[in-house]
Amino acid sequence: MPKIIDPTTDKESPAKHVPELVRYLKEPIKNFNTYRLESIAENQKMLKKELTKDVILKIEFICSRSAYHKLTYFLMVQDNNYSKIGQFPSLADMQTNDLKKYSKILSDQYIGELNRSIGLYAHGIGIGAFVYLRRIYENLLEIAHQKAMTKKDWDEESFINKRIDEKIRMLSNFLPSFLLENISIYGILSKGIHELDESECLSYFEYLKLGIELILDEKMAIIEKSNKIKIVKSKIGEIKSGLKK
Repeated sequence: MPKIIDPTTDKESPAKHVPELVRYLKEPIKNFNTYRLESIAENQKMLKKELTKDVILKIEFICSRSAYHKLTYFLMVQDNNYSKIGQFPSLADMQTNDLKKYSKILSDQYIGELNRSIGLYAHGIGIGAFVYLRRIYENLLEIAHQKAMTKKDWDEESFINKRIDEKIRMLSNFLPSFLLENISIYGILSKGIHELDESECLSYFEYLKLGIELILDEKMAIIEKSNKIKIVKSKIGEIKSGLKK
């Protein structure tokens, strides 16, 4: 019986027939709910027979809103196993627009590095992906550091000589709460770069990327709240002045 193999985890799941394979691929893609199978065989019975041979299978998902929006997976069937060998658009391309929302708090350089980390992960390069995540984390600390340096009671000499966890605590007034509650993120990224192998980094990447995104989301929420407060205070002042006339 063929097996579906996820190359990022090497885990197997049974594939008794084609719909199970399609459902397996479809689960993480919420916006695509129709699909088309293209192969030598046109009907399911013949297709199942073909999947016992060494073939390349193309599975195409079509958006229900627009037939021009497609997501294509390529699977290689070899030695009674399925292996994903490609997709279009790539994982990095699919997330590019989502990352643009962070332009308020990250420069183009670091948005590019976040996108690069996703691209490396998609190509099975876990350690390299960790390098870029850690650079983004360090950039967030440096932004907080620059703000802290403007305070009169800031002790720069003491800060320079601290370990990273101690530096984070010194910057606590300038950092999002999620980062402070999860200081271990930096340690995990560093350990991944220097000690873990590719497969371990790949298995942890999604959770660490999500951690970075939560930090960025919290920073954005703080900025948006501050902007709303400024607008409301200004308008309330105008309304108050108008009512006195």
